[in-house]
Amino acid sequence: MKSTMKYFALAAVGFFLMSGSALYAQGMGADTMPKPKNWFTVGPFFTAGADVFSGQVPKGSKTDAQFAFTGGAFGAFNFSPKFAIALGVGYEQRGLYFRDEQSDTLWQSTSKINYFSIQPSLKFQAFMVGVSIGMPLSISQVNTQGPASFPALVQKTDGDLKTLIDVRMGGMIPIMQNEKSDLNFFVQGSYSLTSALKEGVDPNNNNAAVKYPLPTLQLGFCYTFELGK
Repeated sequence: MKSTMKYFALAAVGFFLMSGSALYAQGMGADTMPKPKNWFTVGPFFTAGADVFSGQVPKGSKTDAQFAFTGGAFGAFNFSPKFAIALGVGYEQRGLYFRDEQSDTLWQSTSKINYFSIQPSLKFQAFMVGVSIGMPLSISQVNTQGPASFPALVQKTDGDLKTLIDVRMGGMIPIMQNEKSDLNFFVQGSYSLTSALKEGVDPNNNNAAVKYPLPTLQLGFCYTFELGK
């Protein structure tokens, strides 16, 4: 299962890189791509998808993808016909899941981690690259059965959370537009450079997952409108 989840994480990153390359190429060569406006644009966005724990799974456990989403506000200043600086801020949730390696009927542990997310990036037409800084807000954990001392079942608290820093890529393709606003298809994904939880949260050091990277891939929409020249 460990190798499967690593392949999943690598596949997600690979898909994201290929998507970014395609968006970049489209931005370079397609005459149908709109020219960025030379002023501020802002608006709401919402994306949803999945994340997956890509660290060392505790002994006797398996993991799986979990629902993840981000919602907030996006803004960009286009300082040339092709380039812009952008910033997204909002509420983000990622999941952390473990179960018994034999059967999910024996025990499961599901955690939801909530962040205030800050997402600065550089934008080249449809393509964006930047970072995501997740300031932890809270964590909720639900366990079903199983021994409370088992590494994956140890109850985690808000004090166990760390700032989650990701390298991030994205793409924004207009699907409806007029002179003052655009409705964009928004794809974004990231890979964690830091751990979502502090190291040493779980006991039994030989079995514990002491690092908690949570890469994510999400799709959605962003509506932007002109603020002024």
